[in-house]
Parts: sequence; structure tokens; C-alpha cells
Amino acid sequence: MNGYDYSVDSGRIVKTMNSSFCTPLLWTFSGGLSVTWKNFGSLNLGMTSAKFTYIRDKSIFERQDVTTFYGVPQGKDHKIEFGLSMEFLADKDFLKRLHWNCDLLLFKNYAEAIDLTLKNNFGIKISKILKVTIQTQVYYEQLVSKCVQLQNLITFGLSVHI
Repeated sequence: MNGYDYSVDSGRIVKTMNSSFCTPLLWTFSGGLSVTWKNFGSLNLGMTSAKFTYIRDKSIFERQDVTTFYGVPQGKDHKIEFGLSMEFLADKDFLKRLHWNCDLLLFKNYAEAIDLTLKNNFGIKISKILKVTIQTQVYYEQLVSKCVQLQNLITFGLSVHI
């Protein structure tokens, strides 16, 4: 369950660990208001929220050659932030062949920029057993990277419901 970055140094491929089990572990807690739409999804507004970041494998600091990792300073194994949050969840079928699943989480620490996590999935049934899935993930946390991280996956496969 380790994740690695690969780079080229003097014509040689260098493998550097960038994550492992519970490194990092990100957990957001909130209390506030919630609205639920039947057969569609929900919106949760966290009037008081906390974001817990845990680093299990402390060797990540040396492997990455950094003094902070996901906002956790070297020598510590966790960080707790307080702020506001908003989460939008959607799970909807359209025209019996298209399924949409969306999870948007925004967290605003009082002293930092907004953290954004978006997971958006579209599943398209081609036939009874063939399915195509298009997944987009967008991630932004200023303490991790100044850039927005984007990942797109397209899968094609067999879908069997038991």
C-alpha cells in the first residue's frame, strides 16, 4: 500500500516513497446543518469542523527530504485544524443507463486557504454486463501543493450484480 514518485536522475530512474498505510490519514469531523433530497443526495454544512491529519510512518520526512508533510511538522505525528466545512453528496441514476456519484468536500481553516476534495464518477451501462466508468478526482490543499491536482480514470469492464 505504499505510493511512489518516479523521477530520472542522471539517466537513472529514482523511486521515492510519497505515501504508505495511514501516511497520511485525513479525517474531517463536523457538526452543523444537513439537507437531504430524496433520490438525489445531501448537503452538509459544518458550522464547527475539525480536520485531523495523522502520519504513521515518520520516515516519510527523510524519504521526501521535507520538514513538513501534509502540514504536519517533522517530529510530530499529527495536526488538528479547526474551521468550517461543506460536503455535497450525490448518487443518482439517469435514463437507466447512466449513474452519477459525486462527493465534494470543502474545508476552510481559519488561518489557511480552502482545502478541496472532489470525487466525481459517471458509470455508463453499454449492455447488461458491459460498463464504462469515468472518474475524475480534484484535490487542492495549499500545505501539500500550490497547484490543483487532477486525476482522470476511464475503465471498461464487466459488471455483474449478484
